[in-house]
Amino acid sequence: MRLARRQLLKGSVALALARCAAAPRVQRAAFIQGNEPVYVIATGWHTEIGLPAARITSPLAALRSDFPAADTLEFGWGEQEFYMNPDPSIADMLRAAVPGPSVMLVRPLDQPPPAALGAPSRVVTLLASSEGFSRICDYVWGFIARDAAGQPRRIGPGPYGFFYASDGTYDLAHTCNTWTAEVLQAGGFPVHPDGVITADGVMDQIA
Repeated sequence: MRLARRQLLKGSVALALARCAAAPRVQRAAFIQGNEPVYVIATGWHTEIGLPAARITSPLAALRSDFPAADTLEFGWGEQEFYMNPDPSIADMLRAAVPGPSVMLVRPLDQPPPAALGAPSRVVTLLASSEGFSRICDYVWGFIARDAAGQPRRIGPGPYGFFYASDGTYDLAHTCNTWTAEVLQAGGFPVHPDGVITADGVMDQIA
């Protein structure tokens, strides 16, 4: 119920204030570039990226020690106060619409997302090249703040995982879905992040 409320609040405000730019349609074959699975996960308004834990390259591989039994690590980026609040209010949502600090939620899955996640999640599996997969790992790592020793800075427990501090800035023009599109673009997929606000702005480009 809390998740549904969170998504309703975010979706309502975002759609009231902005419209997603239409992205060109791309042939599905363009998203099969190699043998490295990249999972794009949509739940309501929000999207996340799932990566097979054993395949994650360094330096992002440092996170594997926090989740030694994980089959897949799921990465979700968002506005810090809103994302970490288990019961956000409309006021929290409005504050998230202006530039502010962000956070990365990392959750372990015991099997790949298509099997681990049921409704209402929607999962699209893409296949990256080895080089593209490494670039995705590097891009995600670039949004995780590190401590003085260069290790990911964990700042609190999250739903089934942990929150890590992020160096990125969140606002209505650069949402979790913009970030997801940027991750996929970094991996070499023909995804356009410009104008992406909602989950459909990502999923319509890859489905």
